[in-house]
Amino acid sequence: MKFNKLLFPFLASVALSLPLKDKDGRYYVKRGNKQFYIPNELKSNNFDNDASNWSFARSKASEDFILFWEPGFGRNPQAVDPKLRFDADDVLAKAEKFFDFYKNTLKFIEGRSQTDTYKMSIWIKHQTEWLATGSGYDNVVGALWVNPSTIQPVGGTIAHEIGHTFQYQVHCDGKYGFRDQDYVGTYWEICAQWMATRLYPEMFNNQEFELLPNNCWKHPLHENFRYQSILMNEYWSEKHGIDIVGRVWNGAANLDDPFDAYKRVVKIDQQALNDEMFLVAQKNILFDYKHMGGVLKKFRNRYNIKLQPNNDGTFQIPPEQCTQTYGFAPIPLEIPAGGKVTVKFTGITGNPAYHTMQDRVAGWRYGFVAVTGNGDTAEYSKPFVGTTQTTSATFAIPNGTKELWFVAMGAPTEHVRHHWKEGDNSGDEQFPWKVAFSTCIRGQACKPSIEVDNNASPANPVNNPAPVNNPAPVNNPAPVNNPAPVNNPAPVNNPAPVNNPAPVNNPIPAPVNNPFPAPVNNPFPVNNPIPESNNNGRSGLSGLLGNLISKLRNRNDSPFFYREQK
Repeated sequence: MKFNKLLFPFLASVALSLPLKDKDGRYYVKRGNKQFYIPNELKSNNFDNDASNWSFARSKASEDFILFWEPGFGRNPQAVDPKLRFDADDVLAKAEKFFDFYKNTLKFIEGRSQTDTYKMSIWIKHQTEWLATGSGYDNVVGALWVNPSTIQPVGGTIAHEIGHTFQYQVHCDGKYGFRDQDYVGTYWEICAQWMATRLYPEMFNNQEFELLPNNCWKHPLHENFRYQSILMNEYWSEKHGIDIVGRVWNGAANLDDPFDAYKRVVKIDQQALNDEMFLVAQKNILFDYKHMGGVLKKFRNRYNIKLQPNNDGTFQIPPEQCTQTYGFAPIPLEIPAGGKVTVKFTGITGNPAYHTMQDRVAGWRYGFVAVTGNGDTAEYSKPFVGTTQTTSATFAIPNGTKELWFVAMGAPTEHVRHHWKEGDNSGDEQFPWKVAFSTCIRGQACKPSIEVDNNASPANPVNNPAPVNNPAPVNNPAPVNNPAPVNNPAPVNNPAPVNNPAPVNNPIPAPVNNPFPAPVNNPFPVNNPIPESNNNGRSGLSGLLGNLISKLRNRNDSPFFYREQK
């Protein structure tokens, strides 16, 4: 009787802890609110065994993340060589800050999500070689793979990579999510960088941002400056609110590129998009943005467009700097004494010196920017529509103008996508043009070929649209008080990572059949919430049950396993 009183409760408790099978055929162990998804590629990894490459003995967890580190770190990753040392609590605390910001402020997650059930995972490699890759596993939940140098301490790099996990999550939660097309991959990088700069605007304090003025004439989704071309997102967030980028990701229809999706979400046509993108080009003279303007100030006046003089007194954009779709060319002008400046603009088609396969939809926008006051404010002319017929515009220069700029932009009458071809720009669509000015290009001696035309279309300054109140950036989000380790979540079908989520040729992995390459000896354990399992030497009932649980956990026919965190 005494034996039965002890045995039956024990058997009942064991039965309750065995893996269960849900209606979709998934095995799980129910523990707490969120589970650890075991990726398909890690189903053979015994997370209960400290000798495994990924073990709960070398892991920690917070509300939304589980963190694993490789055996080389030992149980305490702060007690190793300084080059490999990291603070797991800091990683989880910052990751939670990013999760909250990307979910609740940027609104990358809409409605029900797999993240309601599963934790995102972070896998730390025992290596000094740089590694920072974010994507996810098996189209179920986001994940990232890093080495210690990227988290000493956590900052913009990890904010960028967790940005990728949220982009990946959009498709996991049933949306298109800009997958599987060679014209969307760069937007993954552009967007992740923009997401990170909302928290760490100082990321561009280095010379990296030089790539924007050095590539300004190219399509905003061009791979040559995919980590710097964030300013259309910056403008969109000022115009529509900070959640617009998340709305674009969630609102994209199958096969959309970001501009297709943006037009659909905000309900504008191609003409309005061209006008908006021209205002972005004008604002980029001073980097006139509420959030990033101060950081980018030192990159002003870095533009270096070299127009070619023609025999008829016009200047022509050269093939090597020719404006592409929404690419822009800023030209500094001398401020004339008369207070007005006129430009004559002519679009060019059919010229074999340029790559113009899209002449059918060729179009342009052009206008002026006057830098005023102490050099930190600007007035913008309205956008003028350029065609292959010569048109003219006259700009009344505001009092107190310190600098005068002419800006031209490729503005096709139908949207033209950019396809990522790393190292090969020969197929980039171009929209060439030529101009004549009633003043000189700044720093060049000249005799203007035209005079001010008072009968030309007036280019009166337009009001700079007031930015929407954007939530202040979180400067270096403070870590949460050492997140208490959660009782180890159970793994789910292992989603494999992608090296750089936006590779060329189908930059974003296919949404089916584990599109991402398997992570290399990756994930990090959490404070071994689940005790190590070792059936060797077991006998009797304990050994029998242990072997049974082990077999159930390692069944090859199970779609995935997971454990929940308490």
